[in-house]
Amino acid sequence: MVQLRVRPLAGLLVALSLAGGAWLVSPGAAAVAKKPEDSGMLNWKKVRAGTTRTIFSTKQFRVLGMCQDNGGGDFTARAFLETRQDHATYSGSGVDLDFNRADAPVQFNVFHEATGTAPGFEALDASQEIYAEAANGVVFIARIATGVHVFGADCTFSGLFLTNKTQTPPLDRRALAVGTSATLFENADFKLVGDCIDNGGGEYIAHASLFTKQDDAMYNTTFPGPPTTNWDVADGPVQVGVDADSTTPQFIGIDIYDETTAVAANGHLLIARVAEGVHRGADCTFSGLVTDSRRDTTRSMVFIPRGTSTVLWDDNHFRVVGTCIDNGGGDIKAQTYLETNDPGSMYFVSDSGFPVFGFGPASPPVPFDHYGASGTTPRFAGYDYYDEVYAVSGTGRALIARPVTAVHVLGNDCGFALSAQD
Repeated sequence: MVQLRVRPLAGLLVALSLAGGAWLVSPGAAAVAKKPEDSGMLNWKKVRAGTTRTIFSTKQFRVLGMCQDNGGGDFTARAFLETRQDHATYSGSGVDLDFNRADAPVQFNVFHEATGTAPGFEALDASQEIYAEAANGVVFIARIATGVHVFGADCTFSGLFLTNKTQTPPLDRRALAVGTSATLFENADFKLVGDCIDNGGGEYIAHASLFTKQDDAMYNTTFPGPPTTNWDVADGPVQVGVDADSTTPQFIGIDIYDETTAVAANGHLLIARVAEGVHRGADCTFSGLVTDSRRDTTRSMVFIPRGTSTVLWDDNHFRVVGTCIDNGGGDIKAQTYLETNDPGSMYFVSDSGFPVFGFGPASPPVPFDHYGASGTTPRFAGYDYYDEVYAVSGTGRALIARPVTAVHVLGNDCGFALSAQD
């Protein structure tokens, strides 16, 4: 278990009510994490109105940023994926099981483009990502954030681009015959397994399960059920994502439904996401993304007492602070805040659905995990869409931060883990 130095929160409520902001934890407090150079996070790129620019490129795929000029100073930032090799697959705004070089690039931020004549910023977790597999099974994940009329640019594009060269590489496609199983990922705490199930009549089911190797673990699945704070080995596995289940070719790779968050009793965090297919040149296919606090930018859970705070992330542009708020009567709340050291920054909280501009050192700390763990009984919260912030500093540095929180677990008041990339 990681132990961090914590500070009392005597001035928390006062600080949050001030017109000018205040650091929740003094700048000398212990911090976790600087940017790994291969994090996959791309700082903003500017694109002039009426032009298109390559935002990111791999051997198999290319992401294009188009700044559409609608006239009268009205711009729209549109992001596209094109394949550089035939017979690719993608899941995003739609699904294509045979994406070829001759096909038109596909826009993947259709419903949430930054657009208009005034400053705009769109960084919603859902509907701005595309998940792609090349013909050889190599996976590419592109998550875009767009802006118009910000930072002196017509359009801006930033985002998270994960490849087999990034610090958190996706799991490339694994093909299974019906009636067989395979371990997709394993460490000392958890094991992720794919099963190819024959349901009869040519109907195959690609089913993924996560097992805990230690008692007293916790998990949360976006689908199908509520969080659990006492997951033991004897309880068996939990389903990860929505099964691909069909008699014809099918592929499911949507972020918001295909993820499970788990914390071992020792504090190690794992976030597992699986993309599944059936009848795609194999009976079943599995690929995905596993972030793991043993090896990358995902941070293990730290436990702190009520009335204290600790820095979870500090990259000299942004800080993420976990606070354990005592509401009295045994009611406590694990709340996560964003702070910045850069004037002119902006942020987008997925659950709020709107951007905030002019965020700076004097701004109050921003609470952004709207479904953080709270209450008088053991609670665990590990959502992506509801508890994520996307921020861009005044100098163009981009950050995605997603906390995982707990209260009243393992004899502690509050627990905080974090997946953050910048």
